Amino acid sequence: MRETAGRGLTPPGGLTISAPGSSRSSSDSAATRLVPGCIGSESLTRAIRVLVDPSFVPEQSDPHERKFLFNYRVRVVNEGERAVQLISRHWIIVDAHGRREEVAGEGVVGRQPALQPGQAFSYESFCPLATHWGTMEGTYQFRDLGAGELFNVEVKRFHLVMPPPVQPLVPTRQTTGASGA
Repeated sequence: MRETAGRGLTPPGGLTISAPGSSRSSSDSAATRLVPGCIGSESLTRAIRVLVDPSFVPEQSDPHERKFLFNYRVRVVNEGERAVQLISRHWIIVDAHGRREEVAGEGVVGRQPALQPGQAFSYESFCPLATHWGTMEGTYQFRDLGAGELFNVEVKRFHLVMPPPVQPLVPTRQTTGASGA
């Protein structure tokens, strides 16, 4: 079974890195570079922790054909004192143009895992987009296996972003203004 997910409204942030050995301040654009990319999320609802780690899949994407594939790994951890079962999922997917899609269904990747206290469940799925970035967020519905109560667990927004082509930092040559030998 294939689960589809992931798109976004607000432009994603990025990670700022400095050139190795640079003593310049982080505001100096020659020494600092903004490196955008996928941004994961972590949430905790009623002692259920959800961690999402997305990534771009370049070998299955074709920007010229407007096909961008993103993979995401999810880890769900029962940090509570009661056994629970994941019943269903609901994703809100928004692409870079603001187009919204909702995906709902039973379980995740064809399973409805039961988690005892302290247990975790991990799975991978993917999301095709027609834009180079988007966001995804949603909920999982769980059942408390002791009380039979249904409750929703938040999956915070995460960003799916195609990184730019890698370009090495090239040191610039400084001139002194004086010529001489």
